Amino acid sequence: MSIYEKARATMPKGRAVRFNDNEFVQRELTADEKKACKQFVPTQEEMEAALDHLCEAGYRISLKWDDYSSSQAAYIQHPDLKHENAGLVLSGRGSTPLRALRQAMYKHFVLFDGVWPRGTGAKSSEEFDD
Repeated sequence: MSIYEKARATMPKGRAVRFNDNEFVQRELTADEKKACKQFVPTQEEMEAALDHLCEAGYRISLKWDDYSSSQAAYIQHPDLKHENAGLVLSGRGSTPLRALRQAMYKHFVLFDGVWPRGTGAKSSEEFDD
């Protein structure tokens, strides 16, 4: 059974959270956090392990160009309505999809230790960390 099949098997049956029903975690990095994020360069094995962890936990990850920030973006969300991060979208931005994903993973694993804040305020157009 592949990692994708395992993750799919853990998906809840019934209504999932739709992307547009979610609240974005509006948390920009401080100057010190940007510096630390730039130094957060996981190896391929570490990146694969982190992605495996997220997928096995049922998270959805998407990568796309974001017109709002004029950058590549990575979005992480959990569709299970009972999950502690349900209804939230954690994003990362960067000049490449990999850098955007790295920033989102830095926020998830380092800044928030897997539990994302709610009610984080208004949107920001602050420059992304690269």
